[in-house]
Amino acid sequence: MQTTRGILILCVTLVLVLAVLPDRADAGAIRLIAERDVASGGSDFFLLSYPSLTDMLAGIGLTQQALSLPLSSAFSISGLTMDGSAYRMIAERDVASAGSDFFLLSYPSLTDMLAGTGLTQQALPLPLSSAFSISGFLIEPDAIPPASVPAPASAVLMLVGLLLFLRRR
Repeated sequence: MQTTRGILILCVTLVLVLAVLPDRADAGAIRLIAERDVASGGSDFFLLSYPSLTDMLAGIGLTQQALSLPLSSAFSISGLTMDGSAYRMIAERDVASAGSDFFLLSYPSLTDMLAGTGLTQQALPLPLSSAFSISGFLIEPDAIPPASVPAPASAVLMLVGLLLFLRRR
């Protein structure tokens, strides 16, 4: 009987720990790259940010920031993603050339991307003819390290469960 009660208390504690974790479906900001269709001589790339998917769908909470991307008007951005260690974009040459037409641009952080610092570039040997373009870029969530559990809240809940378990014995 005591074992069953202890297991029940631990299960309730686990449910409480999971309840304090963020809802992964709507936990983070939504970020989009807007690109001016005709070069202006100024910034032609902008980061559009919404606090959540719900806010984007409702059309509220938008912030915009110009990006200092070192790209000529001969390139377009084909996607933006974050893989847990860097913000990454695909830059695509608008007119096919004899060399590589696709490049991976990586910034160590959002702050670096906004400031135009810390950029690394790498040519991508994608086997696409000039009849194709890249229209999206995603790093699957399984490839991203899981979000850390908020240690103080989960530790307190686990301790409460353990104390209740021991008290019942």
